[in-house]
Amino acid sequence: MLLRTLASGSGGNCILVRQDDTTVLIDAGISCKKITTRLQASGVAPESLNAIFLTHEHSDHIAGLRVFLKRYPTPVYATEGTGNRTAEKYPIVGELLHTFSAGEAVTVGALEMQSFSTPHDAADSVGYRCTGGGHSLAVVTDLGWVPDEVRTVSAGVELAVIEANHDEEWLKSGPYAYPLQNRILGDNGHLCNETGGAFGAYLAQHGAKTLVLGHLSRENNTPEHAYQVVSQVLEQSGVHPTLEVAPCDELSRPYYL
Repeated sequence: MLLRTLASGSGGNCILVRQDDTTVLIDAGISCKKITTRLQASGVAPESLNAIFLTHEHSDHIAGLRVFLKRYPTPVYATEGTGNRTAEKYPIVGELLHTFSAGEAVTVGALEMQSFSTPHDAADSVGYRCTGGGHSLAVVTDLGWVPDEVRTVSAGVELAVIEANHDEEWLKSGPYAYPLQNRILGDNGHLCNETGGAFGAYLAQHGAKTLVLGHLSRENNTPEHAYQVVSQVLEQSGVHPTLEVAPCDELSRPYYL
């Protein structure tokens, strides 16, 4: 199994997952040009994609979808709430949409995509546990806190992309207006470095060997700071997984399971 982040940050999100001859994207929140270029750099022809799975309808997760689908018609999988909201914005999505309920698993080729609800200010957002070839990984970003369901479904994965969006003090003293600060800090917002680290420690205690920090804020975090804080949390928890930070707007290295 292969995972690469094509982008992961407040400006755009897109993740490639591949098992044997099955290749899917999770989200398409960067331009079609960037998606295409980074897929090709990963040895994937854009027209060969089997599916695009959406986590939710915010622009940093769907911004490149309309143009990409126009050039490369690809089945789109999303919860009904996410799918409907996305199709309202980009009608072409409705022509290619397959919906499921949060908590359901969808099998595409050699990959099983187990969805789980995430608490976020979106219509019906989800994360995914991806399983294939005897291996599993999880993509868990865009959530204000970590419910038991998220922990349960994610436990046992070998690799996880987890959110370390912001430093709370940086956010509170930064340029964001007070209502936006409250949104990010709320139960339907985003995980701070410490909370992301605690979740990462839980996953490492349950078998995760590699943690990739994702969805970092450009204004309220830095890769170096997120890495330092999460490393400290992991050290204090007595676990030592490989820890990396996903590039905000570049192709990551390949992660193989």
